[in-house]
Amino acid sequence: MMNRGQVWLMQTNGGDHPCLIISRNAVINKFKTATVALISSKKLGGPTKVSLTTKDGAAYNCAASLDSIFTVHIEELKQHLWTLAPNKMLEVDEAIRVSLGLPEAEPSSYASLTHRF
Repeated sequence: MMNRGQVWLMQTNGGDHPCLIISRNAVINKFKTATVALISSKKLGGPTKVSLTTKDGAAYNCAASLDSIFTVHIEELKQHLWTLAPNKMLEVDEAIRVSLGLPEAEPSSYASLTHRF
């Protein structure tokens, strides 16, 4: 079963590439698609990049790029590699907000929104 916060190896035309699932769990299996962010081994910085290290489960230092998000069919996701901790997913959520140009939410309103999913 695929879940938000998992890192999977994705099959692409250029070979396999790691990606982070950022879709809500409720839609992954229903629609058989997942919105993902690419993970790169290049030194990346900035508010839309989330650094990942061996402490996060990565085999090497890398970063999830929340400027590179797209939806794929779940059949393209071939192997589960690791799962990010909830505190790291909070960083991912913030990077998504910045990437999409969304306003900051009040903490109480955000908490109520996430409980619905």
